[in-house]
Order: sequence, then structure tokens, then C-alpha cells
Amino acid sequence: MDSSKIDRINELYHKSQSVGLTEEEKTEQAALKKEYLAAIRANLRSSLNNISIKEKDGSITEYAFLCDSNELTYRMVQDYYAGNTSAGMEEPSVWDLYIRSIPQQEFEERRDRINPDDHYAVKTYTGYADIHPVYASGNAYKDYDKDEILDRIYRKYTVEENGKESVKVYCFFGSGNTMELEDDLWGDVFATQCLDFNEDQTRDICFVQHLNTQDGLQSRVTIYVASGDTYEILPFSEDVYISSMPQDTNRGLEQYSASAIEVFQDRDGTNALRCGGTIVHGQVTYQVRWTLYYHDGEWHIRDIKETEAEVVQEET
Repeated sequence: MDSSKIDRINELYHKSQSVGLTEEEKTEQAALKKEYLAAIRANLRSSLNNISIKEKDGSITEYAFLCDSNELTYRMVQDYYAGNTSAGMEEPSVWDLYIRSIPQQEFEERRDRINPDDHYAVKTYTGYADIHPVYASGNAYKDYDKDEILDRIYRKYTVEENGKESVKVYCFFGSGNTMELEDDLWGDVFATQCLDFNEDQTRDICFVQHLNTQDGLQSRVTIYVASGDTYEILPFSEDVYISSMPQDTNRGLEQYSASAIEVFQDRDGTNALRCGGTIVHGQVTYQVRWTLYYHDGEWHIRDIKETEAEVVQEET
């Protein structure tokens, strides 16, 4: 549905709440709602929650509607229109419609309401990453699973009864599905990207986290590959660990560790990881850079470059 029709739906709604509609306008309003719902059903986007679409001009259109039963879930509505319902389920009756267009500038201004210099507030933040000035840059409000509906990355800070602090990170898909990206966030900052790593022409999700330590930057990455309507972790192999940085023993080969990890597109168009770390040969420590990529069902390393690390002499 184009923006002019969305504007007209909102215009008629506001008028109906103020001075009322003429009979012709009521007929027009009903026709526009019917057209909108037909488009929703055709694309299996029936939802009890907000659905957001990013327009070509950078604005975001939010859609939502309510059904006649509070017991209905998103999955039940979706299954109904997909023909996968149990016997006896009637068609959900939509009785209220909400559409709002958010200009790109207004959406970006939401981040200005949060103080990035309040370190405690940054540490304990719970909410969408895309509206937080510290977490927004690597976790955009965008379509990660390529179904034309916007998805969002969510950070949840919790404190357990024993005082242990933990952070979970989720991807809330616009389709109604949710995926846990990390159940105990290790890094200070994190980034979520959508790339095809395993060469199956589908949308894979790359989750990278970084931690600043006394010994310098440390990074970890997890790759989630699409498998039908769900995602599975693409494990790494032991033979591609060449940095002295230890693996996360709790996650094993599910995560790859290095001092620095950057997601990029290689010279031949391959989506890959540019990594950095240190290795020790005898009494000499070397800085190492390498490229890690996935091909023919295996992880491979290429472009290894070593340089001897500078040694800082302490004054006596």
C-alpha cells in the first residue's frame, strides 16, 4: 500500500474522531481498510503486534491491528491464513487498525533522548539497541531475515538473586518470531549483521561482541545460518584457531575468538571475517592478521600476515 493511501486512512480516522465522516467517506474508509487487510493476508503479515516496513525515502511505516479475541496469538493468526489451522477455528475479525508513518529524522531523534555518558545507565540498559546511542551503530532497525519486514535487536539486563549480572540479546523478527543471539553477553559492545556465509543464498546472521581489557581488545563471533523458518549455529573448526586468545570453554566451537574481528566482503565477493591476534614463537611475540571464510562446507584461512610485536623496554 503506497504512502498516499496510508495518509488517507489516517486522515479519515482523525476526522471520524472529531467531526465525523460523510456516508461517502465511510464507504471510502471501509474500502481502504479492506485493501490493507487483503495485502496483509496475502503476505502472511497478519499480526497482533506492530509490523514495520522501511520505505524508499528512509521513513518507517508502522502497522498494527487488534482482533476480536485476546486469546489469539500471532502464530495462530498466521497459521490460519496459511491454511494450517485446527478444525473449527473461525477467521479472525479485525476491528481496529493503526497505521503511522515515522519520518527518518524523527526516528533518529529518539536516540538523542538517552545520555551515552551515563555509564551505569549504559551498562544496565534494557531495550531496543537501535534507539541507544552506544548500541545503535552496529544494530540497526532493519530487515535481517529478508522477508521485507523490519526486525529489531533487543538488549535485556538482569540481576539474579545471588547478585550475578547478565545480559541477554535477542532478535525480534517482524514476522513474530524471536531468536536469542546471546544468553550471557560477554562484550561491552556488540554488532549484528546479515550476510550469506555458508553460500546457500539465504540470510545468515553474524553476531560479534567486543570487550576492552587491560591486555587490549578481545572479540568473539557467532554465525547463525537460516534453516527453514529458524536459525542454527554454524560451528567453527579447531584447525582455524591460530590466535593465542583462548576459546570460550562454555560455547566451544559455537564461537570464534580473536583479538579483533571484522566482518567484510573479500576481494572475490566472499563474505568473510578479518581477524587479528598474537602468537608466540619461542621468545618472540608476533602480531598476526588473517582472513577466515567458509567454502564447500568447511572453514578456511588465507592471507596470513605476521609482524614482530614491538617490545616496550621498562626504564630502570
